[in-house]
Amino acid sequence: MLGAMRRHSKSFLIYLLFGMIIVVFVFTFNTGMGGGDGGCVSEDVPAYAKVGGHTITRDHLVMSMNLLPGFLRTPAGMSFTLAAGADAGELYRNDVEELTPKQASAILQITEMIYLASDEAIRLGFKIGEKELAKAMYPESFYKEEEVTGDDGLPTTKKVFDSRGFNNWIVYGLNSSPQEYEDFVNRVLLAFKLQSFLAGVVKVEPMEAELAVRAKNTKVDLGYVEFRPDLYELAGTVTDEEAARYAAEHEAEVSGYYDAHPAVFHADEQFQVAGIFAAAKAEEPPARGEEKAAPVPPTKEEKEAAAAKAKAMLERIQGQGDLFPMPPPAADGSQPPKPESPAEPFARFKEVAKRESAHAESPHRSGLFSGWMTLAEMEDQPFGSEGATALAGAAKDQLVGPFETEDGAWILYVTDKKERKDESLEQARNGIGRILLQQKKAPETAKARAEELLKIARAAEGTDLDKALETFKAPAEGKELGVDAILLQVKRSGKFHLATPGASIPGIGKFEELFKDAFKMTPDKPLADKVYVQPDTNRVYVVKLMEKALPEAKLSAEDIEAERENLFLTRAIPTFESWLKSLRQGAVERGQMERTEEFQSFVSYLQNRIDEKAAQEAKRAAKAAGLPIPVTPVPVPAE
Repeated sequence: MLGAMRRHSKSFLIYLLFGMIIVVFVFTFNTGMGGGDGGCVSEDVPAYAKVGGHTITRDHLVMSMNLLPGFLRTPAGMSFTLAAGADAGELYRNDVEELTPKQASAILQITEMIYLASDEAIRLGFKIGEKELAKAMYPESFYKEEEVTGDDGLPTTKKVFDSRGFNNWIVYGLNSSPQEYEDFVNRVLLAFKLQSFLAGVVKVEPMEAELAVRAKNTKVDLGYVEFRPDLYELAGTVTDEEAARYAAEHEAEVSGYYDAHPAVFHADEQFQVAGIFAAAKAEEPPARGEEKAAPVPPTKEEKEAAAAKAKAMLERIQGQGDLFPMPPPAADGSQPPKPESPAEPFARFKEVAKRESAHAESPHRSGLFSGWMTLAEMEDQPFGSEGATALAGAAKDQLVGPFETEDGAWILYVTDKKERKDESLEQARNGIGRILLQQKKAPETAKARAEELLKIARAAEGTDLDKALETFKAPAEGKELGVDAILLQVKRSGKFHLATPGASIPGIGKFEELFKDAFKMTPDKPLADKVYVQPDTNRVYVVKLMEKALPEAKLSAEDIEAERENLFLTRAIPTFESWLKSLRQGAVERGQMERTEEFQSFVSYLQNRIDEKAAQEAKRAAKAAGLPIPVTPVPVPAE
């Protein structure tokens, strides 16, 4: 009796334990992410979007991140992704917490479109067979080789599915349940099947794919010299009579040019100057560790002393007395020679500026100020409005000053001057006519110059284009070197193939005539027999074939198949994209597609994580460099 009780008590414990496992299993697999088709949405899983009757949750993002990369490797999957407008590169992620806002949006977008398209596929009567579904659901990685005894009694191996590992992967890897996993895979297959059906009207024959491969393997590399018309806008020969006649015949064009270029015809007088500064108060550097003290205005006596010093320097520059003082005797008592004084006034000015000007830049620039300045602009210079007043009416090569400023006295030298310009339309008319006519003739001039180079290259048959260009650049006796001789050079396009979109040539751009002729050129006759004028830009080209590559007689089947898939995607995607866009728009208009505030909060959370990491990295970098550690501002709540 005691033994029977022991047996029954063991059975009871076993049944009790088994029942607990079942309860745990049910609760584990019957919660989570179901949509509007019977599944339950766990209350603690945030909902990110509504699509039809489905709720897309955070767990959907986890499942999409883990499963979609495998599905998207197929042509149908890649085509669906591109048509859905999602960036495939943003889908390959491991941790939902490490997503960027852009990545989260891309993953949610492709998930939304899968549910939207699969609903439409079901409505149209599409189904996924059991074998097709099973093949997609059960990855090969969960099949293991196990040793078993065969029918003949000998040991052998057999593939056994790892159900336990598979279920753990669904629960812990995908945040899902077997039912939800099956539904998700089924919907992905339905969406792709519908896409493939719609794209089925696109046909790519093997011969078409082979021709495309041959076109891509037919490549040329061009050497070319480019003649730009803008280089010759001032080079064309235009007589006074031609300029006047053109201006008279094109009054509206001349008037438009005049109005569009006011700075050419109206300008204040401008100066280029050099300066010498005599400071009223010497600036003393602060002691080590002390801050620079606020400047103390010079006294009247200090200003008078600076003015006297500037006057003495001016007299020396003008030749009144020695420019340089006698240097002190050397240590051995010998007398060093006095520096030689230049005779030209500006040279004397620069020597004094280098040695004696108190302006910080004078030793490095011989007193020169860079750039042209109007009198109004001079107020921003160190010599200020006093300098502008002193310079009013000054001529080129004139010494001005000394004049006093708040902190000392200045002497200026006018190195160059542009007189005030106020030219009326009538005064400028013929000059504008000349400019416009030169611009009109520029393309003709560019073409004529290009034909000169081509003639030289033809005469030197067998030489390269570089040598022909050297001969072309050499100036004729009694003529100056042209601007094109400085800027022209032989350029290389690099290899491009016969299937290049838009007949575009690297470095040149779209040029259909030259593109076609380039592939007709042969190595035994590499120089083009004419110059090429690009219609859009009027640029002119002298061209030579540098290299040509042809495809092999027999192409690989892999290359042809890859090109067939590429052509299929290129043609199928626009068709499906248009249909998918209208499907989405209809769902939005019916209120069947929207994103939740929880998703917006999730995106903000992801951005905050990125900002926090960047701030921490900035602090670490500052600390390592010994710089002040940046303080992250704390937002102040609104009252």
